Amino acid sequence: MSSFIPNHLKKYVIPQNYKKYSYEDQAIWRFIMKGVIYNLSRYAYSGALEGLQKTGINQNQIPKIKNIDKKLQKFGWRAVCISGFIPPRAFMEFHLHKILPIASELRSIEHIFYTPAPDIVHEAVGHVPFLTNPVFSNFLSTYAKSVLKSISSSEDLEKYKAIRDLSDLKANHKSTALQIKKQEQKLQNIIKNINYISEASYLSRLIWWTSEYGLMGSLKNPKIYGAGLISSIGEALNIKKVKKIKLSQNCINFPFDITDFQPQLFVAKNFEHLLEVLQKISTQLAVYRGGVYAVDQALKSKTLNTIVLESGLQISGVLTKKIQTTKKELAFLKFTGPVQLSFKDKQLKGHGKNYHKEGYSSPLSLIVKNKKDFHLWTKKDLIKMGLKPGSVVNLKFKGGIQLKGQFERELRKEKKLLILTFKNVLITDNESNLLYHPSWGPFDLAIGKKVVSAFSGPADNKAYQLIDEFEPSKIPQRNFTDNQKKFFSLYKEPKKIKSTQQLKLFLKTIKKEIKPWLLFLELLNAVKNNNKLKKQVLEQTKNLKNIQLQNKKVFKLGLKFYDI
Repeated sequence: MSSFIPNHLKKYVIPQNYKKYSYEDQAIWRFIMKGVIYNLSRYAYSGALEGLQKTGINQNQIPKIKNIDKKLQKFGWRAVCISGFIPPRAFMEFHLHKILPIASELRSIEHIFYTPAPDIVHEAVGHVPFLTNPVFSNFLSTYAKSVLKSISSSEDLEKYKAIRDLSDLKANHKSTALQIKKQEQKLQNIIKNINYISEASYLSRLIWWTSEYGLMGSLKNPKIYGAGLISSIGEALNIKKVKKIKLSQNCINFPFDITDFQPQLFVAKNFEHLLEVLQKISTQLAVYRGGVYAVDQALKSKTLNTIVLESGLQISGVLTKKIQTTKKELAFLKFTGPVQLSFKDKQLKGHGKNYHKEGYSSPLSLIVKNKKDFHLWTKKDLIKMGLKPGSVVNLKFKGGIQLKGQFERELRKEKKLLILTFKNVLITDNESNLLYHPSWGPFDLAIGKKVVSAFSGPADNKAYQLIDEFEPSKIPQRNFTDNQKKFFSLYKEPKKIKSTQQLKLFLKTIKKEIKPWLLFLELLNAVKNNNKLKKQVLEQTKNLKNIQLQNKKVFKLGLKFYDI
C-alpha cells in the first residue's frame, strides 16, 4: 500500500480490477465520454477539456486509476481506487491530503445518463479536469479542512447510512425493484424527520452547489464546472431550463436531492469567488465562533466533539448537559464517556478515554476577587485562595454551583493552569441538586470560564483511537451468464466490418437482441466514413421497435455525440 495514504484511510483503498469491465462497459464509457466532450465543448467553463487531456483521460477506454494518479502528481494531487460510498469524513480526509478517491464501478446502461451512486465517470471525468487549476484545488483542500472541523449530527450519520444502503442496492444487479423502493422510502422518511441541520450538513450544501453542481460566469450565459453536471449528460443538457442564482453564502439554505435533477443552480463569477463564499461561511462555524453557540451546536449534534476553553484545555466527548446563567455565560458542562482531555491536540498524561471512561463534568466561572484570568494563576495565587495540597476548600461558581473537597494537585502546560484535581468532592447546584459525589472518585476541575471553540471529533485522534463504525462497503462484482458474455463480445465486431456481406451477417445477429441501441451506435461510428454501409445501418435502425420505443431519445442524442 502506498506510503502517501494515511494508515486509517488505507482500508477504503482497493486495487482496480480492470478485467471486470466488459466490452459493453467500454462502449458505455465511450458513449458517456462522447457526450461529455460534446457538452464540454459547448457549455463548460474554460479549462475543462484541457484538464481532461492533462490528466490522461480519453474517450476510447475506461482509464486506469494508477495512470490518473501519475498525471495528477504534476499538480500536487494523487488518486486512489475505492469501491462505492465511503464515509463523508473519510472522503474529506482524502481531499485534505490532496488525494482523489475514485470509485472503480461503472454505471449500467440503464443509468447511462445519471447515477446517484459513485462511479468512475463521476470521479474521474467530473472532478479530475479542474484539479489542474490551482485556485480550485485550493478551494477543495480548504473546504476539506473546514468540513472536518464542522460539527455533524447523529441524524447526519443515519442519513448517510440510508444513502449508502440505497446506493449499494442500486449497484447490486441482484437487487429487486421492491427492495430499492423500500430503501428510497426509508431515506425520504429520515430526511423528512430531521430536526437539526448541522454545520456539516450546511457545508455539504455548499460543496453540492459548487464542486458538484456549480456554474460559472454570468447569469445569462453560465458555464459548467461542477462534477455532477459534467458527468451527468442529461442534466448538463437540461441547464438552460433551470433557474440560475448568483452564488452567495445563502446557497447553504437550499437543500438538495441526490435522486433527481436540480431545481436551481448557482453561478459563481470565478474560482476565487468560491473561496470568498467558503471563507464567509467558515467564519460562522463553532470552531471559530466559540461561546454558547458552539456549546449548543455540540449539544444538538449528539456526537463526539471537542470543547476548547480559553485556558487551552480541550475536552473531547459527547456533550449532554449545560448550565447557563446568562445569554453568554456558561456555568457547567457534562459529557458522557469515554472522554479525553488534551492541550494543543495532544492528550494529557493520565487523562485518556480509559481514565474518563464513565464521562466527565466540570463547573466553570469560579467566583474570586482575583481579576487575573484563572488559567494564568501562579502557585502563589492558588495558595492565597487556600489551594494547598491536602487542604479542604469550598469553591463557589457562577450559577450557584458549589464545590467542596480536598485539593491534591495542579496540572499545567506552557505555564497555563489546565486542571485542579481534588478528592472527596461534593458538587451541587443552586437548588442543591447533586452534580458530583465523593464516591465517584477523584475530581478534575477544568480551568476556564469561556468556550472559545468547538469542533468535530477528538482533539488527539491518534491517542483516542476513534473506532470508525463504517466499515468499507464493497460493491459485489457482477457475474454474467454465458448469453450476456456472448452479447458483450459483439461490441468487438463493428470495427471489423468492411463489406455489405459482413454487415448483413452482423445485423442479422444483433436483431435478435433485446436492447441493441448502443451496439448500433458503435456500429454507425465504425462505418460512418463509408456512406454506403452507413446508409444501410441507418435504414435498419428505423425498423427497430426497441430503439423507437425504449431508447429513442438516447439514440438520437447518441447520433449527435458520435457526429453521425
